[in-house]
Amino acid sequence: MKQNSTDEELMVAYQRGDLHSFDILYQRHSGRLLGYLIQKSANTSQAHDVFQATFLKLHKSRNQYDPQYPFLAWLFTLCRNELLDSFKMEKRQRDKIELFQQENLHSSELDIHSSDGNFNSTFETQSLSGNLNTTSENQSFVGNFNKASEHSLLDPLLPQQKQVIKMRYMDEETFEEIAKKLKTTPSNIRQIVSRSLKKLRGHYE
Repeated sequence: MKQNSTDEELMVAYQRGDLHSFDILYQRHSGRLLGYLIQKSANTSQAHDVFQATFLKLHKSRNQYDPQYPFLAWLFTLCRNELLDSFKMEKRQRDKIELFQQENLHSSELDIHSSDGNFNSTFETQSLSGNLNTTSENQSFVGNFNKASEHSLLDPLLPQQKQVIKMRYMDEETFEEIAKKLKTTPSNIRQIVSRSLKKLRGHYE
C-alpha cells in the first residue's frame, strides 16, 4: 500500500503522474511545514502565503527531484528559499515606502528649474505639504505598484505624470536618469513625483 511507501518512493510516483502519492506526502508533512513557517515568518499571513508557494514550487520542480536524497530535506530547502524571497520582497516594499516618505517630506523644499517650458507648464506650480505616513493602509497602497498594471493604478494621473511614476518606481530609474531622458532637471522630477503620489493617495483614500 502507498501509505507504507517512503517519501522518496511517493515522490517518484508523483513525478510519473500519480496524484494520490502527492496527497499522501501533503498529509504527512504539511502540518510540520506550516508550523515551521509560522515560527519563522513575520506573521501568519506571510506563513500561509509561503506555505502555498512552497507546494506550488514543489509541483513545478517535481521532475528535478533526485530520489537519492531525502525528500523532506528537499522540501524544506524549497520552503526556505520561498521564505527568503518573501522577506526580500517585503524589504523592497519597505524601502519604497521610506523613499515615498522622504520625497513628500522634502517636496516643499524643492524648486522647479526646468529647461523645457512645455514640460513644466503641464503641472501645477503650488508647493506641497504633509507627510506620507507609513501606516498599514499606505503600505498596501505602495505595494500595489508591484501588483497592479499602470493602466489601472495610475489612471488618475496625467500622461506625463504616469510616465515619470512608471520610470521611477516600476523601471526603478534614478531622478537623474529620468531628468536626462525627459530633458528637464532632477529637482523638477522630484517635484512631479511628489505631486503625483499626493494625487494618487487622495484618489484612493
